[in-house]
Amino acid sequence: MAWINLIIGGIFEVIFNSCLDRIKALSGFEFFLRICGFLIVVSTIRFISFLAYKSIEIVKKNAVWTGIWAIGSLISEVLFLKDPAEY
Repeated sequence: MAWINLIIGGIFEVIFNSCLDRIKALSGFEFFLRICGFLIVVSTIRFISFLAYKSIEIVKKNAVWTGIWAIGSLISEVLFLKDPAEY
């Protein structure tokens, strides 16, 4: 169950990254909604991370978490946010 929590937390980390990236271009009510979404996602990430820390070693957890975040963020930015895939 801890590994499932870790994968779900990594997916929420990708959502967090997407919310954070687009907040700076918004204003008004849309900005408020993004901030609320941002706070909900961050709270969920921290709770799921806490559950995963209970039974997975910290080194393994951080390696998997970082991998999910890096790959997921790249894929979401290229596919959904139309950022260039080459650097």
